[in-house]
This record gives sequence, C-alpha cells and structure tokens, in this order.
Amino acid sequence: MDWAEQHNITTFWFEASDEYWKGDPYDVMGAEKHWELFTVDRNTKPVADYLLAETMKLKIKDNKKNRRDHGAL
Repeated sequence: MDWAEQHNITTFWFEASDEYWKGDPYDVMGAEKHWELFTVDRNTKPVADYLLAETMKLKIKDNKKNRRDHGAL
C-alpha cells in the first residue's frame, strides 16, 4: 500500500477471500489464488494482519491528535 500511495496509484481488493474453484489454493505457482486478504478457510493472511495493525495505529494517532487539537488531552 505504501508503494501505491507514494506513486499515486489507486488500488482495491477484488475479493476478500481465496476460493477453492480458482484451483489448488496451496499451489504457490498457481495464478489468481493469492491476491486476497483471507485464506480459503477464512484465516487472515500476514498482509491482512499487517494492514489492520497499521490502520489501527493511524486511527489511534489521529484520535490522539484530534483530542489534543480540541483540548481533550
């Protein structure tokens, strides 16, 4: 995501979870089976964990800044 933002490239997720019908989900060389944020059995992939953690850091940072700016801290 950092790369996309730095280069002003719009990105989106087409699907959230890998799907069985796309072929063997454990074949790392298979096409179009590894773009999603969740595995076929709905566990988060490391990138999803990272993105959630980074998003939460930004939200906490923004909340603290907003509270400071408005005299709440």
